[in-house]
Amino acid sequence: MSLTLIAILGVLSIVVVTAFSKRLGLAAPLALVVVGIGLSYLPGTPDIELEPELILAGVLPPLLYSAAVDMPGQDFRRNLKAISGLAVVLVVLTTLGAGALFHQVLPGIEWPAAFALGAVISPTDAVAATSIGKKLGLPPRVVTMLEGEGLVNDASSLVLLRSAVAAIASSVSIWSVAGNFVRSVVIAVVVGAVVGMVMVRVRAALRDPMLSTAISFAVPFISFLPAEELHASGVLAVVVTGLVIGREGPRRIAARDRWVESMNWRTIAFLMESGIFLLMGLSLKPLTDSVQDDGRSIGHAIAIGVLAAVAVVLLRLLFVVPLVAMIR
Repeated sequence: MSLTLIAILGVLSIVVVTAFSKRLGLAAPLALVVVGIGLSYLPGTPDIELEPELILAGVLPPLLYSAAVDMPGQDFRRNLKAISGLAVVLVVLTTLGAGALFHQVLPGIEWPAAFALGAVISPTDAVAATSIGKKLGLPPRVVTMLEGEGLVNDASSLVLLRSAVAAIASSVSIWSVAGNFVRSVVIAVVVGAVVGMVMVRVRAALRDPMLSTAISFAVPFISFLPAEELHASGVLAVVVTGLVIGREGPRRIAARDRWVESMNWRTIAFLMESGIFLLMGLSLKPLTDSVQDDGRSIGHAIAIGVLAAVAVVLLRLLFVVPLVAMIR
């Protein structure tokens, strides 16, 4: 099956599943995962494997930038303490708790590798969380906190993941991890703010919706790459750039240019987000095949996954319940 045909079938599947999900009142991201799982077991479906670097550097920056631009700056600042707690403190606690769990249930896994695995599962997905939250009728402020958390928690988990991976090869102290985290955040904020201010002025000077939208497609990567080269969080730099442009854009960029950009970015973000969930489902069969090839039990692997999910949910409840009570 050619790559072009796979892409066409993927887009058609995304549109059909999303349309039916809206009619049935289902969360489209979860429905896409289920459909992807079903498609992965159909005869002739190829095993699709994407390089992690492609997702990290090619998909994540545009998605976070699109969400950050649409995030109201006033709401973000109003809930900054809660968002920081969810996106930083909770991610750290989840990484430590999940790492301790993996160290106990997976024989032979060392602490750094266990913490690396914990960092992978520690951040929540903003799209699925807010989609379900809105359907459940959560208060707008809670939904805003979930959206803000989704913008920043990826950066926290990636910094922890890099520290854990570095600890696998050599000893790393907790102070070096903390120092690296602070340094990464500071550099990312500076890079993101500078890129955001420069890009707002460049786009304002163009005075052409087509040119302004075209350059906006490059903005996430213009912010991401320098931060990564400085060994900082490129993801956080992209988020800061999006917040700056979202705040300064209405003052400097023409309304027509912003409207055209918004419509294009909504379509791109929709296809990227939906495609990721569909690929998550499609990757299930190759994962089960890999487990079986290693001579391991599928049931045991599922049990570990369920146990990890329950642990993450419990840790989140223990953190979020008092947080929401404090806010109210």
